[in-house]
Amino acid sequence: MTPNVDPITFFNKANELMVKNSPAAADKEMLEKIAAVNIGPGMEFDTSVLTGDVAENWKTMLTEIRLKLIKEGQKFSKKLGQWDYFGEPIGDFNTEYAYRALVALAGLGANTVEVALYPKIEQDADGNTLLNFL
Repeated sequence: MTPNVDPITFFNKANELMVKNSPAAADKEMLEKIAAVNIGPGMEFDTSVLTGDVAENWKTMLTEIRLKLIKEGQKFSKKLGQWDYFGEPIGDFNTEYAYRALVALAGLGANTVEVALYPKIEQDADGNTLLNFL
């Protein structure tokens, strides 16, 4: 999950992308919070918030956030026999940012549950662990 990009480039690219791909109205509160460090459409990221070993801190944060996202995403997981699948609000996340990010790690996006299921299985019928890519 470690992108080959530093945090300054990452946030400035996000700012640039938000110009042509406007955030939803539901994101207003979050945009107000992150505007404090100049994250938002057309802004330039405030590098003064970066302290210490930026590269190492970025790498650590990316590792830790992945585990947090997986844990957060479990509350949306549904069981269907031996299978788990991602349930609502998949595909229409609104402000469920952690869930949106988790799904983005697994793929680019998702349809709603009315359109598709995204099943996952971790063990076979005998309880043997299968490969887990997320």
